[in-house]
Amino acid sequence: MLFRKKNKNAKKVKNEKGSTLLLSLVMILGMVILGTNYVLSVHSNSQISVRTYTEVEAMYIAEAGAELGLLEVNHGGRDFLVTDGWIEVTAGSEWTRNKSINISGGAKLGEFDVTVIKLIGEPKSYSVISVGYFPDKTNPMFSKTVKVLAVEEKIFKDAIMGYGGIDVGSGALVDSYDSRIGKYNVSGNIGTDANFITNSSAANSVQIGNASVVTGDVTIGTGGVEGVVIQTTGTGTYGGVKWLHKDKPKLSIPDQTGVFGTIPYGPLIVAKDATYKINVNEVEYDSITLKKNAKLIINANTNIYVIGGIDLGVDSQIEINPGISAKLWVNGNTNFDNGATIDNTTHDPLRFKIYCTNNVASFDLSQHSAGFYGNIYAPNADVTIGNGTVFYGSVVGKSVKCTTGLQYHYDIASRYDSDPNALILGYFVTVWQEYTTP
Repeated sequence: MLFRKKNKNAKKVKNEKGSTLLLSLVMILGMVILGTNYVLSVHSNSQISVRTYTEVEAMYIAEAGAELGLLEVNHGGRDFLVTDGWIEVTAGSEWTRNKSINISGGAKLGEFDVTVIKLIGEPKSYSVISVGYFPDKTNPMFSKTVKVLAVEEKIFKDAIMGYGGIDVGSGALVDSYDSRIGKYNVSGNIGTDANFITNSSAANSVQIGNASVVTGDVTIGTGGVEGVVIQTTGTGTYGGVKWLHKDKPKLSIPDQTGVFGTIPYGPLIVAKDATYKINVNEVEYDSITLKKNAKLIINANTNIYVIGGIDLGVDSQIEINPGISAKLWVNGNTNFDNGATIDNTTHDPLRFKIYCTNNVASFDLSQHSAGFYGNIYAPNADVTIGNGTVFYGSVVGKSVKCTTGLQYHYDIASRYDSDPNALILGYFVTVWQEYTTP
């Protein structure tokens, strides 16, 4: 009996040992499975990290190529010189360039191919296509493509640009028309595309007086609050509001002394009741002074540069003859006495442009009478337009003030000026696409 009991206890111990071994094997197997999954996970994450890193690097390289293309379009003179590494693919319209990106020590990080294509049509535009390769083009681990559309922006794109602000007095009308179609308000040639724009986001930067109507939108500076930046009085109205993503740049016009005319003409003074004609294509004066009832007739397509200012006496007149295009470059302040006028007989604002250099602090048309057809660019000047004027064209100023009752008609043809020498702000990106290269 004792023997049988001992044997039974031995069997029990054996069974317990077997269970313990089985449990240990299961636990070991579980740990192996968990460890394997962990190793696989680490390996997978490592692969993902490497892929993400190479993808990001390829995108940065492609973006660098796109920026290089835009730099050439905006600041390189758009001449795509061979000495800068450009290769002309199609004469006058397509260029390409390959460039390696190296880090400190000379090690190669990657390379890109960038192609710039000049597109046909208006407004002028360029397509920039950049392909970035990491680590190189021959054996890329990853490649990315960036496509950009950069569109030309003329300086007279809007009805009024006041970098610091715009002030419209009471009872004014600001609307638009298209001189390419014909005269204002003839056969329905009247529109609502008279937009204002300012870089300012300060309070009351744009003021619209009682009973004044601005038919276009008002674009204000980044972060500006509509009801704070735009102040309307009484029944003054405007189309809508938009916001800038960043400040509009100024086109700097330096002193142009010596650019126009090889012979210094000195000051031009036209005596009372006298008439003087300009019949040359380029001329430079120290200053222009018209005495009472004097007349200056521009009788040739010309660039006129005035080193100093312009002073128009009572009832004096500058006249642009039919069929003539004139550009007046001014390096000093301009003064119009009562009744003084600029008569652009072509009635085409694109045929008369006033460009003020950085030195001009004031451009005052408050005493100008009758109709004014022209475009004024005076980015550092306080510009004033009087209520005796019916204005056709566009104005850019440091600030722009339109006095009570002004009739202001923006010519949208200014936005599409076909003059090859027309000044532009630059080529601005309107489309930016990024994707994995097929």
